[in-house]
Amino acid sequence: FTVADLPGVTVETASNDVRDYATPLDLRENPSGSGYYRAFGRGAIDPTRDVDYWSFEALAGDVITVAVDTPASSLDPRVELRNAADGSLAGDNDAGPGADAQIVRYTIETSGTYFVRVNGQSNSGAYQLRVDVARGATLESDSYYANDSIAGANPLPRTSVGQTVTGSIVGTIMGTD
Repeated sequence: FTVADLPGVTVETASNDVRDYATPLDLRENPSGSGYYRAFGRGAIDPTRDVDYWSFEALAGDVITVAVDTPASSLDPRVELRNAADGSLAGDNDAGPGADAQIVRYTIETSGTYFVRVNGQSNSGAYQLRVDVARGATLESDSYYANDSIAGANPLPRTSVGQTVTGSIVGTIMGTD
């Protein structure tokens, strides 16, 4: 038999523990013409001092969310968004579901290659990585389940054409949402 990953899921390369050997992510627009791109990766932190680098291309003005989920492991992940000089732009270790990591709605200032660095706060184990990129679309803001009530609701940008008003936002159902 053959073991294969789902289409669009990138598996980390063995040497991706430094920026120069980052595993490239495959950003795909879905649905077509929406301005919403996403990429999925699958990796593991083992041993506990392991570090994984992933890369993707972004344009100035892109708004991104990066999530590291650990549905089947005891890994407590940390995620960082890094620039081409390997400088840290944003980081998190607990804003996602449970003790998972999530960077929400970071705006890219300069077009180029960006990096996601994943490591463990404690333990080792497998993780799933998701990078959402909005180009003209709107992403929800849901760190620490902040929009789980009417008071924390994200504003829905709307456009009017005649008497028709439309709006859209991209979101993710996390854990126990």
